[in-house]
Amino acid sequence: MGGAPRGATESVEAVVIARQDHGEADRVVRWLCAERGRGAGIARGARRANSRFGAALEPTQHVRLLLRRRGGGLDVIEDAELLDPHTRTRDDLDRLALAAHATELIAGLAREEQPEPRLFGLLQTALLLIDASSAAPGDAMRLGLEAKALTFAGLLAPLDRCARCGEAAELGRAWAVHPHTGAAGHPGCVGSDGECTGAFALALEGARRRPLRETLDLPAPEGPHWVLCGVIEAHIGRALRARSMLAPTPIVQPTAAIR
Repeated sequence: MGGAPRGATESVEAVVIARQDHGEADRVVRWLCAERGRGAGIARGARRANSRFGAALEPTQHVRLLLRRRGGGLDVIEDAELLDPHTRTRDDLDRLALAAHATELIAGLAREEQPEPRLFGLLQTALLLIDASSAAPGDAMRLGLEAKALTFAGLLAPLDRCARCGEAAELGRAWAVHPHTGAAGHPGCVGSDGECTGAFALALEGARRRPLRETLDLPAPEGPHWVLCGVIEAHIGRALRARSMLAPTPIVQPTAAIR
């Protein structure tokens, strides 16, 4: 936790979210864990052929890290135990792209050095489902994941009720989910950007509320499938890199963060 004394060791269960080469043989590793949210540390000698870390420090890996706190600087990663190799994901480009997308978007919404048990739990669940499913999950699961992540980060209001007038969405009526703010409602109330149907909004709200595993076999509803991804990008102030591996159309870089 943030108050651990300098030099103390701490064991955390985490998901690796990114890595970057440092110096001649070291690697800076960024992770997400329940107790501390986003964190970072340096793994000495991680790039050497005989490194004790092996493949444990690759993005999307579920690991247990032994950290030595440095009080203001990067923690030192003393050891890393691979808890789940997600073997099917590593051998399937479609699964790997979705796993990378899930990891990047959830990590982007998580806070640094603050507890994030719900977002960490969501990421664990998503990675397990992506690896265990009979085929790579489709857009219905991804939409449910994005909706849940925004909800757990406190950034998404109900999608089936107008944010301005409070009326409920109706199947055959025009609706909109604003692609930057996530505000949902009648186009005349919240704007026509992200215009869709009430049926799409109801399906999206249903995916947000049901367990993620129940979205695996659902067909994707007709509508703007990347609208929630746009909300995430607006809040973190940059395009999600992994999205380019999944999206069928070019990505537009958001111009500025909302927060």
